[in-house]
Amino acid sequence: MLVQENHRRSVVDLGCSRFGHEAIVTDVLQQGGEWRVRFQGSYWHAWCMQSMVELQSNQRVSVVGRYNNVLLIQPISSS
Repeated sequence: MLVQENHRRSVVDLGCSRFGHEAIVTDVLQQGGEWRVRFQGSYWHAWCMQSMVELQSNQRVSVVGRYNNVLLIQPISSS
């Protein structure tokens, strides 16, 4: 179990096999801080693992972890 400090929140990566999959941003709740995403047919609140990121509605993101009922996401690079 990996524990790290991010945005003054204790983040736990449970190593679950569903991490690394894609989600779709459905709503921007607080730009640079909180979004709502659709992941595996359900809607989740999400925090980004990178600071100062601007994600837009309908953007694909990668799910990299979970903290309680919040998914931890990061943008998918376009390279």
